[in-house]
Amino acid sequence: MSCPMHVMFLREAANSRGPARSNGDWQLLLQQAEQLQATTTEHYCNGDVMPDIVAYCRSQNLSRLLLDRSVLRRYWWRLSPLVRVGQLGPDIDVIIYGGVSNRQRQAAARAQDHAFARREPVDWGKVGLALMFVCATTALLWPFSSILAITNIAMLYLALTMVVALRLGRWPGLVCAVSSVALFDFSFIPPLLSFSVADIQYLITLLVMLAVSTLISQLAAQQRFQGRLALQQTQRVHSLFELAKRLSGSLQKEQIVQESQKLLLSDLGEDVFVILPDAHESLLLPEAEAGHEAAGLDMVAAQWAFDNEDKAGFGADTLSANAFRYFPLHAPVRIRGVLAVRMQGAPHLLSPEWQQQLEIYAHVIAIALERIHFVEVANEFLRQVESEKLRVTMLNIISHDLRTPLTVLIGEAEVLAAESNDNHVRQKAAIILDRARCMHDMMSKLLDMARIDSGQQHISKSWQSIEELVGAPSGTRMCPPGVMS
Repeated sequence: MSCPMHVMFLREAANSRGPARSNGDWQLLLQQAEQLQATTTEHYCNGDVMPDIVAYCRSQNLSRLLLDRSVLRRYWWRLSPLVRVGQLGPDIDVIIYGGVSNRQRQAAARAQDHAFARREPVDWGKVGLALMFVCATTALLWPFSSILAITNIAMLYLALTMVVALRLGRWPGLVCAVSSVALFDFSFIPPLLSFSVADIQYLITLLVMLAVSTLISQLAAQQRFQGRLALQQTQRVHSLFELAKRLSGSLQKEQIVQESQKLLLSDLGEDVFVILPDAHESLLLPEAEAGHEAAGLDMVAAQWAFDNEDKAGFGADTLSANAFRYFPLHAPVRIRGVLAVRMQGAPHLLSPEWQQQLEIYAHVIAIALERIHFVEVANEFLRQVESEKLRVTMLNIISHDLRTPLTVLIGEAEVLAAESNDNHVRQKAAIILDRARCMHDMMSKLLDMARIDSGQQHISKSWQSIEELVGAPSGTRMCPPGVMS
């Protein structure tokens, strides 16, 4: 279609499996989208994603929306996403493209779930702590069972479930919800010390309590995840602000390199190097600092990233066996260097949000380096201007100082040629007078050139005859040989 493309990675905020999944096929798809010069973005959503998609399209002034064929599915409890887009954005063109079948999609989702279960096991320590809280709450409420109403005891268990889910996470919250209902039935619902229910009303109460406690656990875990996500984003923004603030006060390239490496090392926890080129566009190996070794740094890969203006190294399509990934420092005018980040052993840096963060770091460093470059260019220009002013001033002084003795010399030569009776003396005086006048004419021309360069002399233009201009050099008196030298 010959138009810019935006690719959105939609991650459900309530789903903690998103980061694990994004390091697999989603990461590969986002890399392919970046190779097609697409703008990639990651967005967290809750349930209905269509309002967020339409809002993003309006913010970026996008007129076409490409959706998978699966959006045509319709559920009885909600409208089809295609219908939702028609309601929220009637001015947006929707293009439906073919995708994998539902069976393949479900199989891939189950495979991802199993892989996630193997990678991130349940934290049994927090689950045991949740069971201890439920048992302790039951022991504290048991002496007051004759005083407190059944509904108040149920509310206390629900509050405990919410606190556990907020503090410990999703799985401890679910375990707390189920165990709370079980101990509530065992300890406070007649017949006591039994899981049997004598009255059908209590059974409804237990079922409602189980559903509400499970819902509270899910919502609390979702809120906890969103809070942690907001904290991470705040930390990344603060790191970016701190980097920009430090680089704005740097006056030399060495300061920019040191400040960037120091801040990114503390932020990422991995080795970071800023590699700059020399006058011949060849990258120089950075000096290793204390506790900051350059082991594994491949200058060939860094030079390739610099020459081709593309990423290389770990996780990229070019030279992916390297332990570092090399980001070219793109500035508005040209490439200013390469940012090398050790990513082997740090899979979280491959996530889309961290990739965008690293690219922003590289862009900020490139802008700072280009600012220093233009400051140096401006200083060099000022030095040249001052040197030219000094040259013009010296030329004016020399011209004025030479014209005074030349005038005296011309006058004395004229007197000597007019009053002397010796022919030999008159010939010598004529030669002196001729050369002095030639030198005086040269000084006058130099002075005029100095005035023209300084802007004090204005050239007056008038019409002249071509015959006179062509014939004038034939009658012009030439200076004797050796005067110009």
